[in-house]
Amino acid sequence: MNRGRNDLRRIASGLFSALGRRTGGDRRRGAMAAPREQRVERSFSRSFDSIDEVFRFLEELVGADRLQGADRYAVRFVVEELITNMVKHQPDGGAEFVVEAAREEQRLRVCFTEPDVEPFDITEAPEARTDLPLEEREPGGLGIHLLRKMVDHLEYDYADRCGKTAFVRTLSEG
Repeated sequence: MNRGRNDLRRIASGLFSALGRRTGGDRRRGAMAAPREQRVERSFSRSFDSIDEVFRFLEELVGADRLQGADRYAVRFVVEELITNMVKHQPDGGAEFVVEAAREEQRLRVCFTEPDVEPFDITEAPEARTDLPLEEREPGGLGIHLLRKMVDHLEYDYADRCGKTAFVRTLSEG
């Protein structure tokens, strides 16, 4: 009877080992392989011309065929809004900024790092008063208002004159 149990343990151990090697996951008994995250980073010049370059960079990570419809529009809008605000409202910032992007399954996380800037916490920007008639509204803030509606998560960090704005969007399956 012990021989049968030992054979079963040996077979199970071999299966778990093979599954762990094949998926690159944890080989411990019962452990599931974690989804693989793809992460890329690149510097861009602080200019409006970088909008298209950053979007193409993100398309390469996600796959242009997977970044379609509402996802394509939302990611493009957010990229354009963040770069526009960076160039327009922080003109004395560093000559370049860094975009770090990560994709895990359907989740896209993008972080913009701006060196040598004053703090601007986008998460603390006041809500746009869309309930008021146009003639009573203050100019500005509508882009940030729309951006917030298009992402799942928005965060900001500032230290040593370096601002980091990150967003997460869950992409549609397809």
